[in-house]
Amino acid sequence: MAENGSTLAKIVPEFFYDLIARILPGLVFAVLLLIAAAPESLLFFRDLAVQNKLEGVPFALLFLVLIAIAYILGILLGPLGARVRDLYLPRVWKACAGTAHEAFVVGYATRRGLIGTAVENPAVASLDRKALKTLYRLLEDELKAKDPLGRVLLPKLHAETVLCDHLCAASLLVAALAGVLTLTGTRQPRTAWTVFVLFLFALAIFTGWTAKYRFWGLIQRLLSLSIQIRP
Repeated sequence: MAENGSTLAKIVPEFFYDLIARILPGLVFAVLLLIAAAPESLLFFRDLAVQNKLEGVPFALLFLVLIAIAYILGILLGPLGARVRDLYLPRVWKACAGTAHEAFVVGYATRRGLIGTAVENPAVASLDRKALKTLYRLLEDELKAKDPLGRVLLPKLHAETVLCDHLCAASLLVAALAGVLTLTGTRQPRTAWTVFVLFLFALAIFTGWTAKYRFWGLIQRLLSLSIQIRP
């Protein structure tokens, strides 16, 4: 019974992560990409639905195909989403300076060899981007191993942050594509498509800011729980 509970506790966070961090942004990316690259395809799908041309095709099959496409696109967004996080990651971590968590971060990083012993007056600012990523991974792995709450909560918070990272990356990609097509005169009327491009850039800014805000909350919760499990 305990083994079944442990397996369930592991599967649920992983499923939630796939749904929030991969499938949802992949689905949004697919829709935006169709609007920008092939807007006529939207009329095609509308006609399929209105004229019942999909009659006889199992709904479950269509649903699985849609989920599979969204999942694959979500995975492909991963490297670009990671680049989005790289833009704000150092600033978020260094915001711990002057807070109650700074001493713990510096002490833990020093013990783990992420800050050299020769560094005078070590601080959060002493950590570069690579060291900060390693610090996060070490704290996350340790917390998941020792704290049941962290094992469930961290994947949820992380998935929400990755969702915003991926949406930001998707918006920028489609905005760049739509911008090029608009400038070359491929998309008309130009005014409407310019508004669409501006909307995508605004969406990228908003989701990027939200990602930074969510990551700050994730780091604060990670550090608070990490301190609590210390003897």
